[in-house]
Amino acid sequence: MTTAANRSTATPRAPEGDCEHADVAFLGRGGRARYYRCAGCGACLIELDDRIWLLRPRPRGAA
Repeated sequence: MTTAANRSTATPRAPEGDCEHADVAFLGRGGRARYYRCAGCGACLIELDDRIWLLRPRPRGAA
């Protein structure tokens, strides 16, 4: 994940065939966290304390 707003050395690793989250948009920050949205898959990435948390969107049709 490379953006002007992200200076962290942490890079999310995706399983082969999954989205690499190479095109992310900076959404904002709150406290120590920074929030991003992946343009490829719609996942939300949260950067906090040099870690990146990935929240994948719910598959269509899932309850």
